[in-house]
Amino acid sequence: MPTVGIYTIEVEQSNNTRTFNNVTKPLWNCSITNNETGQTIEMDDLAEPTVREDWCDTVFKHAKEGLDSDEGPDCCYVAARYAE
Repeated sequence: MPTVGIYTIEVEQSNNTRTFNNVTKPLWNCSITNNETGQTIEMDDLAEPTVREDWCDTVFKHAKEGLDSDEGPDCCYVAARYAE
């Protein structure tokens, strides 16, 4: 599990794929842990997770914001959940 900045990211290939313009690509399940708070957010079927601190920071913050909102996550983060 790579650590980038304050985040640890774990990525594994999903059983699902996505086809766009006749090109089929694998999807990925991802968990991002904020090592300062100990919180982990999991997401399924991402197109291209990136092991980079800025990517982890953006995805973690937006997913957390949606999970903590009364309205729930936005479309990009609808499959996000706190790890148990």
